[in-house]
Amino acid sequence: MIETQVSKTGALIVKEKESALCSTYDPLQEASAWVQRVMPARMEQVLILGLGAGHHVEEILKQAPETRISVLDHRPQLIEIFESHRPLISDRVQFFCIHQGDEMDDRIFNFVEDVQPTILCFRPAWKNHESFFADLFASLTFRNLQMIERSLKREIQNNVFDISRLSAEKNLLHLKNLYESLQDFDNEEALKISVLRELWI
Repeated sequence: MIETQVSKTGALIVKEKESALCSTYDPLQEASAWVQRVMPARMEQVLILGLGAGHHVEEILKQAPETRISVLDHRPQLIEIFESHRPLISDRVQFFCIHQGDEMDDRIFNFVEDVQPTILCFRPAWKNHESFFADLFASLTFRNLQMIERSLKREIQNNVFDISRLSAEKNLLHLKNLYESLQDFDNEEALKISVLRELWI
């Protein structure tokens, strides 16, 4: 159940099951501080995990109007609230809605692969859904087996590797392993082979 209220400073507050998805005191200050913290440099394209009341999205549009913004959430009501309260800027934001329990939408997978946005996490909007968003972050940053498998299937066109042999138990490819692989290989295909070996050893 999504509800809206107004803060003491007159700003929109969104709550879900009594949990506020943004600051209840000064959500505008929270949004401004968040943008200052996560966007120190110019970014052409960002994908934000978590919509909440949307003040952080509006703040990025103010501070970095050239940035193209996409938002991923699983609560369509939040998108409706954003669009109804911000009709003048809602067309500048692309929304993806993925329902809990569903597999990653091909549109999202293709978008991340093709556009390679900077992925930002607005954690105040994650209340009661931390594991869902954490799993999304792992998928979208290609840190879990499912997304690595999909990427490799798409890029490697031969049948040398049996993807089904990848062990689900070793589900994370750590950046340290990838960094070490990058030191050893300057050939892209050799790096993919190294990554596959690392996964099923």
